[in-house]
Amino acid sequence: MESQFDPTRIKKAEVVLQELLGEHGRQFAKVTPQYERIAASNAVILVFKIEEGPKVKVGRIKFTGNHAFSDRKLIRAMRHDRPYSIPLYFTYIPVLTKTFDRQKLNEDEEVGVRGLYQDNGYFRVVVKDPILENVDTHGNRLGVPLTGKTHGKAVNITIPIEEGERYRMGTLKIVSADPDKALSLKVDALRSIFPLKEGDILAVDKLRKSLKSYTDAYGQYGFIDFTAEPEFDINDDTKRINLTLKFDEQKQYYVRRIDFSGNTTTRDKVIRRELLLDEGQLFNKHAWEVSILRLNQLDYFDRIEEDKAVEIKRNTKEGTVDLNLKLKEKGKQSIGLQGGVSGLAALSSASRIRPTTSSASARR
Repeated sequence: MESQFDPTRIKKAEVVLQELLGEHGRQFAKVTPQYERIAASNAVILVFKIEEGPKVKVGRIKFTGNHAFSDRKLIRAMRHDRPYSIPLYFTYIPVLTKTFDRQKLNEDEEVGVRGLYQDNGYFRVVVKDPILENVDTHGNRLGVPLTGKTHGKAVNITIPIEEGERYRMGTLKIVSADPDKALSLKVDALRSIFPLKEGDILAVDKLRKSLKSYTDAYGQYGFIDFTAEPEFDINDDTKRINLTLKFDEQKQYYVRRIDFSGNTTTRDKVIRRELLLDEGQLFNKHAWEVSILRLNQLDYFDRIEEDKAVEIKRNTKEGTVDLNLKLKEKGKQSIGLQGGVSGLAALSSASRIRPTTSSASARR
């Protein structure tokens, strides 16, 4: 792609390339632009010559301001930057460091360190930007003194933390996002799904899992676009957080049609007898997931992945969905014998929630 020669833009591109390399363990990389004039033309070819330099490893990791958790436990929460190690009873022996990567460090700070604190009640924890220090490293090759010395680069990481207070669960309210509309499912049954009781340590991971449980529960009654939004009321005096869950149920859908494509030799009726859904019924997400599992157990088709092989067409006005299942049959020689799957057909009655109105029953 041709563009006007601009030294300023080239210098910016040089800086961007150096920063990109630095974020992936090549902080000492050199980027040099080179030009080659095209004969009989008022144009040049631009080439960036890159000398990557030594790969920078993760050096010492330490924390400041941490009292609830030790450095060791916080490092173990860092999936990307913790060293490869050998577990030994209540400790571990680090044996190999990893390459420094700024993006992975950001993820370790957010998901690993901050997640560990919030899963243990430190709702307002602040994990600050890390302090990075480039250092030279020296050691023995393969750890054996007689094999010679090695020289390299590493980044020592210091992460400041403001832990804040530890909070417990206060009251729980479950309300409709639409103040003029009552919830379709019973509030008492919905409250029974929530894993925390008043006075429990407020664990964000349990809260996150509960939101998925509510999505699954509503999915059994045709509310496939259901969303839940949490609102927090923090009481610093009592160190409790009152939680309000606002449920946006949206439209309830019934199944209008179920079609198949890609089944050239397998009859539709063979596929339909494995389905736990039928046309005219409420769309039950859990029943559909079990249906996909049953079809995979047949071993007639390449593995069916629900999120990729199923096309769902919504008719919002009518409150119906059309399901198109895309299949790819296996060759005759690749079909094997599989055990029965009748046990999969039974849906867990304990996970079902009774609706407050008759609207969740199958349409006649």
